[in-house]
Amino acid sequence: MGKDVNVVKSDANHQLKIKEGELKNTKAQIEKYQKDIVDMQKKLGQAQGVNQLLNLEEKLRNSKNEKVELEKKIKEMEIRHKEQGKALEKLANEEDF
Repeated sequence: MGKDVNVVKSDANHQLKIKEGELKNTKAQIEKYQKDIVDMQKKLGQAQGVNQLLNLEEKLRNSKNEKVELEKKIKEMEIRHKEQGKALEKLANEEDF
């Protein structure tokens, strides 16, 4: 019977060592996953920063396009204003006769 107790103790010690090894591997995996999460969060933050930059660049392009369109409208209005001024002068000159 003494041998049976020693075999059980030896088997228990062996099982304990296996479980300790599994626990060590699991802890290492958890640490790796935590590091991966931190790295991914950094990349996500950088991607969001890039996204914000792209959005700002798009707004800038839109503003520039709007400015160009407004400048065209101003030129057209100036031309119309000139033409109307000439037409008024012509009318005023015709009335003088």
